[in-house]
Amino acid sequence: MLSKCLEVEGTVSHHNRYPRRSINGRRVRLYRFLWEQANGSVQAGMTIDHLCFNHRCVNLEHLEIVSPSENAKRYW
Repeated sequence: MLSKCLEVEGTVSHHNRYPRRSINGRRVRLYRFLWEQANGSVQAGMTIDHLCFNHRCVNLEHLEIVSPSENAKRYW
């Protein structure tokens, strides 16, 4: 069972609904920025999946590194 989502308010990307912020003059997906601050860079060819299916969630316990094909399988 997952812990509670940590949802952020504010601006989201119009095409994919992920929260974005401007950090050091760069627009970034907030969940990815926070993941990388805590865990380091995401390996090339991999992506971060929201286990909770909540695009506004930035709870690191709800995020998992997976291949793009695995990520797609989970949603279809």
